[in-house]
Amino acid sequence: MTPSFNIVVAIDNQNGIGKGGILPWHLPADMLHFKTLTSYKENQAKQNMVIMGRKTWDSLPPYARPLKNRQNLILSRKLTQHPDAIVMHNLADSLQWAHDHLDTIETVYIIGGGQIFIDALQSPHCHKLFVTHIEQDLECDTFFPPFEHDFHQIYRSETLTENNLNFTFCTYERR
Repeated sequence: MTPSFNIVVAIDNQNGIGKGGILPWHLPADMLHFKTLTSYKENQAKQNMVIMGRKTWDSLPPYARPLKNRQNLILSRKLTQHPDAIVMHNLADSLQWAHDHLDTIETVYIIGGGQIFIDALQSPHCHKLFVTHIEQDLECDTFFPPFEHDFHQIYRSETLTENNLNFTFCTYERR
């Protein structure tokens, strides 16, 4: 049985998620939101898991790897192991690993990148999307797939502004 999982992503007006392998914005409030969301757990004996592609892992600043207080899992076709994270070769195996460790894993979050988001959105086990909507076109070269057909919004924050960018935190749930 595959556990349900959630996606956490920040997107611009064109569903852009990155440019040149990095985030084309600097929003400390969004980073804090991400950390709080992916770290919070009800059962203190468990951890949450963050699943990311190797390029997403590499885009994290070295001081931030691994993401603290969370089980880190890297999806990679080439890596076979990493000293700071579990390595798997596909999303299905990653989710099976999480299922096999439900005694220690509370919530699973997919955090990028582009191809992993595509695969994750196709899964019926994708339960919620936590989306930071950045209200500007930032000329990205990597995009989050359309999702509005399969998910409906259940929460929207007030508009926040930081570094001359307006953004909102939204939660979507599978229809």
